[in-house]
Amino acid sequence: AVSDGQQRLITLCLLFAALRDTIPQDSKEGSGLRDWCQKALLVKVMLNDDPIPRVTLRAKDNDLFQKILAGEEGFEKKLPATKRQIG
Repeated sequence: AVSDGQQRLITLCLLFAALRDTIPQDSKEGSGLRDWCQKALLVKVMLNDDPIPRVTLRAKDNDLFQKILAGEEGFEKKLPATKRQIG
């Protein structure tokens, strides 16, 4: 059974990952903000620089979830380049 708090935590992680993915990478500020969002909100970075996910799911869902948190998969990766810009 999934607790209400766990559902909220997963939702926040997905929201932060989506926000991270909308930040432009082509500027120094954007790159720094994306990096901060990744390291401060989505993963713990250990002394040996290995990122450890802050949240994991059951085996059935965890692979895709971890790819989304790592920025390897997600809603933006599925859209054509012309549809990625917001506004």
